[in-house]
Amino acid sequence: MFNNLTYREKTLWLNLLTTLALLGYYFLSVATGNLSGEATIWLYLKVAFWIVILEIIILSVLSSIQKPEKADERDRSIQARAYKYGYFVLITGFAITLWQISVNALANRVEEFPEGGHKVAEIVSAFNATATPYITINIILLTLAIAELAKSATQLIYYRKGI
Repeated sequence: MFNNLTYREKTLWLNLLTTLALLGYYFLSVATGNLSGEATIWLYLKVAFWIVILEIIILSVLSSIQKPEKADERDRSIQARAYKYGYFVLITGFAITLWQISVNALANRVEEFPEGGHKVAEIVSAFNATATPYITINIILLTLAIAELAKSATQLIYYRKGI
């Protein structure tokens, strides 16, 4: 499979697989485990450390096997298009996070004035109970991870299409 790929495609595949595996492990651990805030921070730092180390090792080995090509106009065009899709994912995730923070702030105000609508107060308070800073931080991290994966996947698709 890797024999007929360019150097850039190989680095994208390896980046995509490494990021997907390690961040997948992180988010699976966060979603299924009862990790404390401190344990989650240490887990994230370990995962980030291993992503960097593995990328360095993989790129070093790959560079010793195959010489990197100079980026041409096509490479820059593909990279620009990929960043556009990654940016769209990033902005969408941050909009969701801002919405969550806004509802959280609204919940605090509704609890101060419950006579403004008991049903609204119940709904917003229920959301507020689950919208912790822990969840907000992990939504931001997930958004960053999905944006990076979207960018890499878009580049791979464009390279395969020959655009």
